[in-house]
Amino acid sequence: MLKQYYPSVELGIIGACVAGSVLIERLLLPAAIVVISILAFRILLYRSWIRTPTDWAIAGLVLMLPITLWASALPDKTLLQVCRLITGIGLFYAIVDWSTTNDKVKMLFLLLPVFGLALAVYGLLSTEWILDKLVFLPGSLYQYLPQIASDTIHPNVLAGSLVILLPAIISLPFFAWNSLDTGRRLLSLVSSIFLTLVIGLTQSRGAILALICSISVLVFLRWRRSWIIFLALFVAAIFGLYLTGPSILIDSASLSTESASKLEGRMEIWSRGIYMIQDFPISGIGMGLYGEVADRIYPFFVNAPDSVPHAHNLFLQVAVDLGIPGFVSWLAVFLIITVASWQLYMKSHSKNSNHSWLAAFGAGFLGSQIALAAHGMLDATTWGMVKSAPLVWSLWGMACAAWIYASQMSIRGLYTGGPLTSDSQIQETEFHAVNL
Repeated sequence: MLKQYYPSVELGIIGACVAGSVLIERLLLPAAIVVISILAFRILLYRSWIRTPTDWAIAGLVLMLPITLWASALPDKTLLQVCRLITGIGLFYAIVDWSTTNDKVKMLFLLLPVFGLALAVYGLLSTEWILDKLVFLPGSLYQYLPQIASDTIHPNVLAGSLVILLPAIISLPFFAWNSLDTGRRLLSLVSSIFLTLVIGLTQSRGAILALICSISVLVFLRWRRSWIIFLALFVAAIFGLYLTGPSILIDSASLSTESASKLEGRMEIWSRGIYMIQDFPISGIGMGLYGEVADRIYPFFVNAPDSVPHAHNLFLQVAVDLGIPGFVSWLAVFLIITVASWQLYMKSHSKNSNHSWLAAFGAGFLGSQIALAAHGMLDATTWGMVKSAPLVWSLWGMACAAWIYASQMSIRGLYTGGPLTSDSQIQETEFHAVNL
């Protein structure tokens, strides 16, 4: 009996721990302890676990955690970031452990529009808006957005979270329109439009770039001949960049006087990150200490002191925090999930229309990975010290669970014609290792 219901209990407890630690930072350490205990008890209970293609890469990340604590000049601050990473990894495995049937995998995917809509509404009421970043958005627009939450959100953090959710939500009407009832169609469309509008209100250039890239990928997957339009736009963009120069193009879109918002300021921030990687290639500087280390060892000249908390580049930030070994492990997880999403789309798209929701799943999470990478070129708000960092791990868990489920369907010979089997036809089992 305990084995039957443990995955649901596991997901509920770990989900509550993650939610609590997001709302109250001092709960991070006890939440991490509970997450480790829950996962360890699962191994003792089942004497195994649902193995994923990311296991070795995640193991590499976990092995770097004591090293980053040892290397940190401020271990108390680094410990919080380590705990946040542990809770994210725990959420990843809880989702994979629970999502072992058709109905459960489908439920996770169809709940995404609800979660995205709730997050966007909360963001509208709790974001401390920046009014002078993009010239085409009037500041008077924000007077109609009351700030009622005491714990405010930075607009770049909100944008980073929404832009990786949006492709997975918008892929539903793109690829699975005929598989949705009227209510779910309306929910997906409303959620997609609302998230897009909120991302625009944040004025995050990294998120807008990520949105364009990810939606372009979805459009190309849905309508293959659209590559001609993309090629023309790409050539026009390259020609415009050649005529204007990158610094003029970036700076002219902004009215902000902050150095970090200008290309020159970003180049200085990135250079400090490169210096840190060169000087601490194995251990990193310790999670969450970019600002402190930069101000004391690699002082800024363009940017003001104590004004830059992170490297403004996701890939640089991971390498700065965990060193090259940790970066390689994290990058391996990212690439594995990207390939798994692509394989899920191709496997499901090539079948009949009864599998369209799985094709939407694959395409949507491929778009989310594209958004994560594109946004990560200009910001690092989906990693480390940011409270919403576990969101990435939850999306990775959903993508991995769907890929494992589809692979098991193929192995059992059920991933052929006809409707997908339901929970009454496929009982929950312990999946074995499947190589990517």
